[in-house]
Amino acid sequence: MRAVALLLLLASPAGAQDRAMVAVPERDRTCAGGAGMCHEWTLTADPAIRFVAYGFEDGIDYSFFRRSESGMYRHLVRIHPLLRDASRPDSLFWGYPWDVEDLALAPSGDLLVTFGHDVLDDGVVAEWPGQRRTPAVLFVGRTTQPQFSHPLLDFAPASLPALRADAQE
Repeated sequence: MRAVALLLLLASPAGAQDRAMVAVPERDRTCAGGAGMCHEWTLTADPAIRFVAYGFEDGIDYSFFRRSESGMYRHLVRIHPLLRDASRPDSLFWGYPWDVEDLALAPSGDLLVTFGHDVLDDGVVAEWPGQRRTPAVLFVGRTTQPQFSHPLLDFAPASLPALRADAQE
């Protein structure tokens, strides 16, 4: 299984034109103008899907949302972001929003996820109603806090609807 996971890890987009997600301009973010940290990306495969990291020093909520044509956001699933840093291949790291460069994807275009982890929230974060489990989702980037590492995990491809359903079980 580890070999399959490593193969999938290597399948992440490399070029700027192949990015799985792009940053939303600050003025257009759902949390723009509010207090705290506000980072938002749109998925290139489906621009209605947004990944939002919002919070304060004591905790940031990381969630996927669907943005309607009218601009309303519907929560899909809260996640734990784990980061693969190519310069440190023996560990994973917490995916702080300022460290995240892109979403890691399987060759199928699905997210790389796992529920088989012991990752805890990095700070104080509220639970979302109806969500019973929090998956870890893999991102790529450069860690600024390598002292907070996690062991390597086996990630499997999952669509966002499947991930949402599994988190509600």
